Amino acid sequence: SQVVCYSRIKAKDSPIKGLPSLLMISISENVHYIRRVRFINNEPVAVQDMYIPENRIPISDLKVMEHSFFNYVEKVLHLKIDNGSTQVRIVLPDKEIQNYLKIADEEPVALIEHLSYLNNRLPFELSRSYQNYRRFGISYVNKYL
Repeated sequence: SQVVCYSRIKAKDSPIKGLPSLLMISISENVHYIRRVRFINNEPVAVQDMYIPENRIPISDLKVMEHSFFNYVEKVLHLKIDNGSTQVRIVLPDKEIQNYLKIADEEPVALIEHLSYLNNRLPFELSRSYQNYRRFGISYVNKYL
């Protein structure tokens, strides 16, 4: 992964409607906003926008975001990831996403929105991943309790 943008923003200033509520934080709390491009064999396959509550997940070195974020959370921070909820839609991306993914106008992408939770039931990340449709696949594992 390549980090292409990082900023600390107030939750209320996010372009995501209802972000403070989704992350269970106050509107005045800071979140890490990270945009990274994911590659397979040097081919860009996804652009991921991540919103991470600063008070739950400290990020002092962006190099950790070039690899598995979940591995960082579990192995470095020693937090336990529990579950998440995901929505998938097909959308037409903006020019910036098209440029990162090297796709033409009017080519769709799969937009995957995922809210991840720790085992204490607090959300620790909201991500929006724009997946190149040529490299997109999905599989489900269902668990019945």
